[in-house]
Amino acid sequence: MFQPDARTPLFSFRYDDRDFSDWLSSGEVSREHSCTPGDPADEHVIRCRFPDGFVVTQTRVFRQSGAVHWVLGFENTGGRDSRTLSSVYDCDVLFPFAPNPPMRSGFDPKPGTTRLTWPTGCNSAPNGWTTKGDFHPKSVDLTDSQTQKLSCAGGRSSCVVTPFFDINQGGAGFITAVGWTGQWAASFVREADGVHMRSGIEQVSLYLRPGESIRTSSTLVLPYGDGQAAGHNAFRRLIRDQFSPLGKDERPAAGPLCMMAWG
Repeated sequence: MFQPDARTPLFSFRYDDRDFSDWLSSGEVSREHSCTPGDPADEHVIRCRFPDGFVVTQTRVFRQSGAVHWVLGFENTGGRDSRTLSSVYDCDVLFPFAPNPPMRSGFDPKPGTTRLTWPTGCNSAPNGWTTKGDFHPKSVDLTDSQTQKLSCAGGRSSCVVTPFFDINQGGAGFITAVGWTGQWAASFVREADGVHMRSGIEQVSLYLRPGESIRTSSTLVLPYGDGQAAGHNAFRRLIRDQFSPLGKDERPAAGPLCMMAWG
């Protein structure tokens, strides 16, 4: 199951064209933990201040359902422009899986091979028009060393591909989601001891002026071990109970309306 150490970063990036691990070793790292009585969430915060005043914060919430949700924040507390922030992967995680069964050349992968499933989005047809294939599941086998790259189109988070993924082997797996309303990208690589997932905002390369701060995409992971159907039902309950405003006091009286028309 997915039980990461609360002290371990689940992300990666480059700062001034150096890997983040180089900066973490030279920066000041602090960790905070809070748990509100009656709240099913257990919150952990990792904060690293670089020598030039650049601050990285990872806020991670462990939920009773077994899910883990985290988000990154970047801030420039120094007196001059920050150095360049690039190659930001808000999720950079190896999900553990047993080795795939041996595969014979020319034959389909055997049962028990790791499989990746995701829903298509709108405009999923090759010609870009809406079709009856929109918002339908699509799957590929992740054979040894295989890489599957996915991204949305046109800066619309559910165009062509929606950012929800099920990495499965037999009756166990991980359901993951990328929380971003713009252009995102994700990759999945089958390695010897699991599936390496990287996801985040596509093609990030920026700097922050003094006093500026941003957040990037969030990541949600729900492990399951009693079959895909049960895992998918658990994920729907998680979204309904802990993320959706439906049935809660914070739900606005009137929802937002967006319409696009042409012709």
